[in-house]
Amino acid sequence: MGKINPLHIQVVLRSPPWWHKRGQEMEIGDFEEWKKTLILNGPCALLSITLVGLVPDQGWFLHWEIDHGGGSQVKGTAFLHNECLKAAFGLVKKTSGYSDILRQKFRADCAEIGEYIRTGNYLNIPSPGSGADGDPNISVYITDEMRECVRKLTEITR
Repeated sequence: MGKINPLHIQVVLRSPPWWHKRGQEMEIGDFEEWKKTLILNGPCALLSITLVGLVPDQGWFLHWEIDHGGGSQVKGTAFLHNECLKAAFGLVKKTSGYSDILRQKFRADCAEIGEYIRTGNYLNIPSPGSGADGDPNISVYITDEMRECVRKLTEITR
């Protein structure tokens, strides 16, 4: 039987109700700064972040896949502008008035409707969920290493 990691318990106990506990299992699977690609994965989920065009100003595709078991899977794709991707990973503070209702209702630090919601290091893409198995959204516990990868991806170089 495996040992229980106290940090994992703290992460789950402090998590917002819309975030799924499997988000703490996400880790960097592949990071290729020159390709402007970051892949985060866990035992049942994958999130890929890829540049849409040639420069970060053109935006990012976030594609996720979740295996719920028993043959049940969900896949989705969202488009985020560069500043939204930075905000999703806590690199900048950005929120639009349009998304204030989402942010306030779920007590989030920042959110963009149909793109992401984040409180502290707890991130859901593209929206809040029930926090239970079967949700169509992906949850990620953002580590410092993930945040640094996103910072490198989103740097504007021409």
